[in-house]
Amino acid sequence: MRLCSSNVPNFNRSKEEEFFCGLTTTAPKIKTYFILSSQLDYTLPFESQKEHKFQQKTIVNENNFVRTNNFTWAQQCKRGLRVHVNSEDNNTYKCFCPPAYYGNTCEYQNQRVSITIQIRAIAYWQTMFSIVLLLINNNDQTIESYAKIEFISIQDCGIKYHINLLYSTRPKDESRNYSIRIDVFDRHSMEYRGSWDYPIVFPFLPVNRMAIILVIPAHQLQSTCNTLNCGSHGQCLLFMNSDRSFCKCNDGWSGKGCMIAGSSKFHCAPNSLSVGTNRDRPICVCPLGKFGSRCYLKHPSCPDNMCKNGGTCIVRDERMPSWKPICICMESYSGTNCATKDTKIDISFEKLPIPSAILFHFITAHGDKPESRVTSFKKIAVDQMSTTIYISTMFHLIFVEFF
Repeated sequence: MRLCSSNVPNFNRSKEEEFFCGLTTTAPKIKTYFILSSQLDYTLPFESQKEHKFQQKTIVNENNFVRTNNFTWAQQCKRGLRVHVNSEDNNTYKCFCPPAYYGNTCEYQNQRVSITIQIRAIAYWQTMFSIVLLLINNNDQTIESYAKIEFISIQDCGIKYHINLLYSTRPKDESRNYSIRIDVFDRHSMEYRGSWDYPIVFPFLPVNRMAIILVIPAHQLQSTCNTLNCGSHGQCLLFMNSDRSFCKCNDGWSGKGCMIAGSSKFHCAPNSLSVGTNRDRPICVCPLGKFGSRCYLKHPSCPDNMCKNGGTCIVRDERMPSWKPICICMESYSGTNCATKDTKIDISFEKLPIPSAILFHFITAHGDKPESRVTSFKKIAVDQMSTTIYISTMFHLIFVEFF
């Protein structure tokens, strides 16, 4: 007698029989999540999918085989990169180590703060920000090390950045307290937007890890204070994420109480900002179109008429994978060159209470996998009788939620 001889459910089976009946080599039926018609002609047959998966698996195995052959010599540099150095006297190999490691073969770990940060700027989709991360020695307010991120929400939303900030000495001075400070600047207007403070609560650890979600507020919120003496070259401000205070130094000044003047030998280019000093060199925030450690280098100009319909051309940091010029489009246009007209949706509040805000939920059906959703938020003025929203992605259904 066969336990699983019929496709009809058998409610008299025991739990053990149900378990064994579930062990089958039959192909699972493709589940349809969402369809707008009864036809599924675009769905690949199971055999084709199975063959495609088998081909992909074969390619992966070949790549692994190549890596295995090269593993012996690559292992000498541990987590670094082995390079060949050719000179007149000697031919040798050297190891290029990542920031987290050092040594002849990258065999030692640096004491550091390892940061994973995700940035959100909901109200500023088309604004480029400069995010400066500083490892601060709290005893004398000196900067141990720093890193900079260029962020524009319309392209970088959802990206997680992984950054290592090293101490200035090896090993670090364990008698001192350290913290992470994050400063945000608008690269269009070069305005300061705020600072966030993240103390290092376990300074005895060789490696401290932080996971940060940085939310740039819709409005510039700066709370002044009088708890610190910042002299004539700084201002006492509160951090955005706590009630702790700090001295926000003027351009070209740094240190405790903003008493240390910037170097007369090294300085930032005109129209840029100096936000501190590290190893007697200024930390500079560059305006749009400039880059480099002191903002003296110019990005190549954008091609003529690259951005259509009033779009703005911006050149990204050359260290980024997508450093080529990009277009920031005006509302109602999208695409690489802002040449695509977005779908326009008009909402009227006639005979309806005027909401204070609206959420637009755009649902896209994919047929053979779960549907996706894009949500847009819009505030409504008190006397506003209608509103308009533009959407660049394809959708099948829209739900409007009033608040």
